[in-house]
Amino acid sequence: MQWVDWRRLSERRSIESRSIATPAASRAFGGENAGAHMKAIRQAQSAACNREELGGKTLFVKTTQFHRPKEESPNVGHGHHWFGNAESYFLIGDALGKAMVDLAR
Repeated sequence: MQWVDWRRLSERRSIESRSIATPAASRAFGGENAGAHMKAIRQAQSAACNREELGGKTLFVKTTQFHRPKEESPNVGHGHHWFGNAESYFLIGDALGKAMVDLAR
């Protein structure tokens, strides 16, 4: 078994990651009708993705349209986990995958 120098590997990844394209999903708790605090978080996320030093390698992906109400979900007590709604998880993954393809072009 080989030992891995995680610190060195982490440093290399940090350098390499500057050129890696990355989609970022928005926070979507509350869906489109979220309160002012959540909307401010989403705006900050979007602004962070558009920072000049990222060189256009990050894309903000809006996900609020994938939020399903707890009444349509299996885990009504876990809004912080999309109420366990598989449709939401699938749609978010699909949107992030499409964004990754766009970034790779």
